[in-house]
Amino acid sequence: MSHSPPLPPPPALRWIACANRALATPVWLQQQRAAGAKVIVSPWRLGQNDLNALDAWARQVRALQVVAAVAVPVPAAHDLPLADLDALGPLLVVLVPESADDLTHWPHLRAFLAQTRYAKLRWTSLGVPRCHADPWLPDVLLAPAQQRAMQPGCETCGARETCPRPLPQQNVTALPVAVSNQFDLTDAPPDRALLHLQAKPERHFALQQPHSAVVDEALARGQLYLDRSDKARLDDFAADLALLIPAGANAWRLADAQPFAAEESLLLGHLRTLRGVVVDVGAGPIRYVQELAQAQSAGSLRYLAVEPDLAALERTVTVLPDALCLQGTGEHLPVQTASADTVLMLRSFNHLRDVPQAMREVARVLKPGGAFLACDNVAFGLCRSPEQLARAHAIPVTETPFEHYRNADAPDAAVALHAAVPDGFRVDVLQGVGPGTSNQWFLHATRL
Repeated sequence: MSHSPPLPPPPALRWIACANRALATPVWLQQQRAAGAKVIVSPWRLGQNDLNALDAWARQVRALQVVAAVAVPVPAAHDLPLADLDALGPLLVVLVPESADDLTHWPHLRAFLAQTRYAKLRWTSLGVPRCHADPWLPDVLLAPAQQRAMQPGCETCGARETCPRPLPQQNVTALPVAVSNQFDLTDAPPDRALLHLQAKPERHFALQQPHSAVVDEALARGQLYLDRSDKARLDDFAADLALLIPAGANAWRLADAQPFAAEESLLLGHLRTLRGVVVDVGAGPIRYVQELAQAQSAGSLRYLAVEPDLAALERTVTVLPDALCLQGTGEHLPVQTASADTVLMLRSFNHLRDVPQAMREVARVLKPGGAFLACDNVAFGLCRSPEQLARAHAIPVTETPFEHYRNADAPDAAVALHAAVPDGFRVDVLQGVGPGTSNQWFLHATRL
């Protein structure tokens, strides 16, 4: 086992290289974290068995709040099974040249990386030439001492005099970890129940997991629902769920109004007015086909779907054959600057890996006067029978890939937008979540 990577990065970053992943025991990993390690780097070996081993190893590393990284030789990067690695994420991919000849692969590789972005993979490089005019910008920058900023052609580059060398250092931070936006309650004896539902017949419910701040926050917002479906997977909240509202100490009752009706009406009213170039970030699945298809057929709307999941993009083409579908993420939109009239994030804001970067991308692609529309959901509780709970838990985890990285509300999104692009937007509509509303919020902002 070696404790130093082939090209040692700045000591402040505390990278630790593991020459043999199998020897990186939980005890060893904890020792490295205690010593201040920020990143644990593993060598890359191609093979399905190695992917399985990498998955188990990365989970151990992330559990310690340390970044899991895999070192990949530059020539091998083209052959990486990116979709498989993304499924294991979050993961940092470190590109490492093994010889001077490897750098001949770099111009082609950086062009490839500029076009290929995955939701859970981050990228950096060790000892590889980099230029500020490069079409590919890594997610993690190392210190100037570790980069050869000058490349062949720098001396004749038109931006040579204004090039901001040396490259800045950017701290390595832990990659975001997926969080749940739902907790379950199921039938329980009255003396062990967290709440009772005033219905006929009256029912009592207890939590299926430890009590937490997420539970308290959701209950304070009145975000508690009764599952009234026979589905294993809930795909239509408005039809499948009944909103519960407080009716005294630990008592709740069924709300008279249909949940989500008011929030959906607000969103649909805005979608029906869309014109021009519309960029939908996190486009699959498409829920509002009718509103989009009518305007697109009339020639008043051009719809661009941006989505990291290729299977979801294929479904988008099926329901909207005239759509332009692009693989990409909110943090790296494959869209020209100042080209969009509207950017949509419909239930994708809380799936963003890097909110500040994504908000800067929204600002970049929007025309002045363009609109940013976002809606998403906060955490909520779901009351279910034991049979409903068993059906839901029978779904393999691999079939439920859509993860929240946060449970932000509309005010949180507005704060993030202003922090990332100060004075760049005017917030026109801000509807948060509270007692009596569904758990869906809405934000409309105009690009200044």
